[in-house]
Amino acid sequence: MAHSTVDRLIEQLADLQRRVRHLETADPATPTCLLSMTAAYTKSSNTNYFQLPFNVEIRDRDGLHDSAGLKPRITVQRAGLYLVGGNIQFDSNSTGLRGIAISQNGTEIRRHQHASGDGESLSIATLALAQPDDYFMLMCMQNSGSDLDVLQNDMSPFFWAFKIMGG
Repeated sequence: MAHSTVDRLIEQLADLQRRVRHLETADPATPTCLLSMTAAYTKSSNTNYFQLPFNVEIRDRDGLHDSAGLKPRITVQRAGLYLVGGNIQFDSNSTGLRGIAISQNGTEIRRHQHASGDGESLSIATLALAQPDDYFMLMCMQNSGSDLDVLQNDMSPFFWAFKIMGG
């Protein structure tokens, strides 16, 4: 039986929560960051990727997020290999493409796009080597021909990073 997009996102979030608990148990000082937003965010229709203004720190160990200033960024404090990812969900619309991307220091390092008929939820993750002061951003795009909201709900939007080794 095929899983719906929501079921897959719920499974991914549960897996992410298990990983966070494992990292905290293994080393309570492991840099971890999980961000969200307090409200939906309207994204205009074009092919440009745009960073989301994350303003909720669900978890921020090691000062990876600056909630007062650079809200779209997760900034590395310690060198190492990081697992970085996110989830977003757009309002329903049957036209155009949706996209999600991760950038490091302003350069895109991973992108995922799909047609609107493939569902409105997108997830992405990547491994990245990072040095102190390197930063990551989660970005999105849509080209439906009209403004669409990135929804705020139990599954969207989330942006996260975990140091998994090194330094």
